[in-house]
Amino acid sequence: MELLKSAVLEYLQGYVLANEFLQIERMERLARMTLDESATVYDQLCEIWYQSGRKAGGNLDALDELKIRAHLAQRRVFDLYAKSRGLV
Repeated sequence: MELLKSAVLEYLQGYVLANEFLQIERMERLARMTLDESATVYDQLCEIWYQSGRKAGGNLDALDELKIRAHLAQRRVFDLYAKSRGLV
């Protein structure tokens, strides 16, 4: 049981470290963005909003699919970090 608890704690610490890394990376990327790049990102976010059907009453399936893609991308980061630390 102690081994499982230790593994879970290590797993959660990996999430914390990955989130910190992603936040730093995001802040650095945003700080380097030009006005045009910012406008492009805004336009893309609006397009996601429209594609999700939220304006027309909501297409929750499309929104769920976008969330799943985002979670899978984050999971890949966690997996790479775990491998780099020899945790898996």
